[in-house]
Amino acid sequence: MKKLLVFAAFLQFSALAVNAQITGSTISCKVIGSNDKTVVSLFQVKNGEAVKVASTKPDQNKIAFFKVAEQKEGTYFVVPAPSHGAIYRNAIYLKKGDQIKLTGYIGTSMTMDFDSCKLDKSNLETQRLNKWLVKFADFSTARWKEKDSFNFYTEYGKLETFATDLTKVKTPNNQYNAFLKDWINTDLHFLKAGNFFYFNISVKKLSYDSSAVVQPFYKSLNDTKILTTTAAFNSTRGFDMMKYVLSYWVYQKKLKPESPFDNTGMIANDNLKAFYLAKFFERINTYEEFAKYVMPYKETFTNPDLKDSYNQKYNALTKYAKGAPGLNFSFNDVNEKTYTLKDFKGKVVVIDLWATWCIPCRREKPTFMKIEEEYHGRNDIVFIGISQNQIKEKESWKKFVKENAYNGLELLDYQNQFTDFYNLAGIPRYMIFDRNGNVFTVDAPRPTTPEFKKTIEQALALGK
Repeated sequence: MKKLLVFAAFLQFSALAVNAQITGSTISCKVIGSNDKTVVSLFQVKNGEAVKVASTKPDQNKIAFFKVAEQKEGTYFVVPAPSHGAIYRNAIYLKKGDQIKLTGYIGTSMTMDFDSCKLDKSNLETQRLNKWLVKFADFSTARWKEKDSFNFYTEYGKLETFATDLTKVKTPNNQYNAFLKDWINTDLHFLKAGNFFYFNISVKKLSYDSSAVVQPFYKSLNDTKILTTTAAFNSTRGFDMMKYVLSYWVYQKKLKPESPFDNTGMIANDNLKAFYLAKFFERINTYEEFAKYVMPYKETFTNPDLKDSYNQKYNALTKYAKGAPGLNFSFNDVNEKTYTLKDFKGKVVVIDLWATWCIPCRREKPTFMKIEEEYHGRNDIVFIGISQNQIKEKESWKKFVKENAYNGLELLDYQNQFTDFYNLAGIPRYMIFDRNGNVFTVDAPRPTTPEFKKTIEQALALGK
């Protein structure tokens, strides 16, 4: 992936890539009230999200300096947090050769006072973009602060009219005109689709703005053209917009997807498909899941950054694939006896990754032990608890195991070899290895689900 050096001054900036090449552009920010702990960061928007690409401290003159090298014309804007949010007010649309100077102020809480930043001189593109950002920010702020009196439908209509008037007047920069229209349309779709779900689709039981009287307001969301172009890349709300629009389509079609991956087929644009899938890579824990949900769309990953993400995930998951050699661990039990995976050749190995401080792990443990007892006396299966406690917790781990009558084989992985090797985000985690020490699954169901024992039986049936 090509490394870009594009930088802006404040706690966060974003760069939206379009096509014209920039050489020799710079941004310098004088930070009033900074100290030796002040750090200024740049966030670049890549494929619809803000990514931090660099950070620096102000020099002895309180100036943070960034040079834009081999970067495309785009937008840099100040936001109040390391990740992009709903409120943006200050923007710079940087063009070839621009030498931008800014002044920023550190507030009493030692954080950047973003609303008081000053831009020495702004071009026409920056002025017009800021008009939209301020209007959108005011709308978003009022929506939350004036909940009881805020009429979303009326105010949205006013915002839509403002957007139409703003994009009606063109600048000499055709690239910018298209970019601004994409940005604004994405933001408007985000607001409309988001409002249908009251801006919350992260809960199991969703709420909908589904009364008949307001349904005409949402009718435009049925337009499948919304996801036929890469317009979503030109706004940091691109991914959120896609999630809400897809959720709206699911609602309208009365579908019941088992996971977000099931919605991929509704996206018409291949680049958007790849973008959408990549955003959910962190949910994929096994090669089998990757093969099922992502590999059928491999040809859509033509964007260099997204293709790189695909390859990284693929390479990481191959060692998790069914049949791949398992990590030949070497850990000690409570009596300091050493065990390795190879010691159990010829047996199905069922592993419980846990820790004394992990409450969910401790809740699952009694069921894990009960199932282990059901297989007592068989010589073709072994159950092993592998703790992720640190070396300094070794004695307390031993005491905990004894006091709680964990009578099975308990080992200590104080260096977290398992979580590092298999790139695990957390515990509890359950793994099963076949009789040859190869992966059967590195993401088995939890013991408290019926699927756990079914998976064990499937592993035992293998190679009989």
